[in-house]
Amino acid sequence: MKTHHDYPPLEDLKTNKRILYAAASLFTVQGMKGTSMQEIADKAGISKGLIYHYYRSKEEIYRCILEEGRERFHQVVAEVGLKTNPMDRLSSVVSSHLALFSDPDPILKLFCRELIQIETGTGDSPAGQFLRCCERTREIITSGIQEGQIRPVDPAMASLSIMGMVYFHGLEMLKTPGEEEKERIQHLLEMIRLSLSISL
Repeated sequence: MKTHHDYPPLEDLKTNKRILYAAASLFTVQGMKGTSMQEIADKAGISKGLIYHYYRSKEEIYRCILEEGRERFHQVVAEVGLKTNPMDRLSSVVSSHLALFSDPDPILKLFCRELIQIETGTGDSPAGQFLRCCERTREIITSGIQEGQIRPVDPAMASLSIMGMVYFHGLEMLKTPGEEEKERIQHLLEMIRLSLSISL
């Protein structure tokens, strides 16, 4: 699954989106507290006063970035349900999550950082997404066991283990973007397939 996009230059975006992208790229590097409204304005190529026409505070900008990231995250994860084979759905869950972690979009990058709690700029951390992903993975594993395609395991423990590995690999991808991403994804998928294979 490919989630990477060619993003337009900031000057080609509508002003409110330009502010969000500029802020997200700064927040990812400096944190929300370490970024001033003037820096956001400079990065977006607008006046500081114009930011306040769209957003009341950095906290509001931050919440809007996380909300947009959450919506994109759900769009990608929703595509997993299109697969019929449980092992294919499981592979799709892993691949789609890791693709999100490696996406260069600053909004997704900031959302993924929050998702694994590298930095919490406000109390509105989307860490609950992790538990929802574990629940979805548990449902896929349970379905695979019932269909005889996945060996009998504790679905709750297996889903926590798989998503824990995914998020660990995601953290590594955020720290060292571009380094051996395909190999990392393939290795993780193979490890999951081997551990859940009915032939074991």
